[in-house]
Amino acid sequence: MRFAYDREQNGDVIIYRLKGRLFDREDAKEMLEAFEKDIANEERKFIISLKGIENLNSSGLNMLINMFTKARNSYGELLLAELTNRIKELLITTKLQNIFMVETTESAAMEKINS
Repeated sequence: MRFAYDREQNGDVIIYRLKGRLFDREDAKEMLEAFEKDIANEERKFIISLKGIENLNSSGLNMLINMFTKARNSYGELLLAELTNRIKELLITTKLQNIFMVETTESAAMEKINS
């Protein structure tokens, strides 16, 4: 399945729900542009749901790191939610589990980002 995403605003939180394979920056170009626009519009709270991600490579992981960095540099927060076992293992292997805030569910991420 090609990469796709849904974007939803819930109060002051922007939720991106990713689906498919996140391998190439070009495939995620539309999402990254939407994210840049959110940052420019001074949105500061983001949740990235990875429940629908089938596979992720180093380019996909780099996109998540860049989104996290941009959110933080704008005095915002970005949480990851609903990680698959494969993505959890990838974060552990790359030692990024200590960088990202991760919640098991989207609702838990909403509670955390609003606290």
